Amino acid sequence: MKTSSSLVEEFLKEAEKVSDKAKKFTNLNKEQLNWKPETNKWSVGESFEHLIRINKLYLPYFEKSSKGKKSDGFFKHTLMGKIMMWVISPYSKLKFKTLKSLNPARSNIKENIINDFLKQHEYIVELAGDLKNFDLKEIVTSPINSFVKYNLGDCLLIIALHDQRHILQAERVTAEKSFPN
Repeated sequence: MKTSSSLVEEFLKEAEKVSDKAKKFTNLNKEQLNWKPETNKWSVGESFEHLIRINKLYLPYFEKSSKGKKSDGFFKHTLMGKIMMWVISPYSKLKFKTLKSLNPARSNIKENIINDFLKQHEYIVELAGDLKNFDLKEIVTSPINSFVKYNLGDCLLIIALHDQRHILQAERVTAEKSFPN
């Protein structure tokens, strides 16, 4: 059985992978960050802009919960959390339309977008580390869909998997034959 502490450790391992992969994009210039393989696909920069927008919605949950109830030691994923993790897994073939407010398409991405993402990511990692001894079974409402509820621990892994999904998307963009040098 998982504990809050082991779940946070799992998140931190996944977050380290995200950070390592994201750092590989820091040397891209503005043209490369904004280049799209097709008009209906996102650029590298748009993928990271999307992550910044969506992860920002989760920050209040983690900031509030680090002052919350101490853990009884045990953690269990919710059914909705398991479904969401499966659906947004980097290897899921399911595709979704994102909300207009979270869709960075047609954005002119600034050159420091990757550093902005890494800064936010470090803050999330810091907050997660503070949650090791807190109750991660607290139920929260998805900031994307008010009908979807899962627990705080699920949120951590959903973020890590969602980040990985879009970083993989960005890697595919840079692997395109016509990606600018």
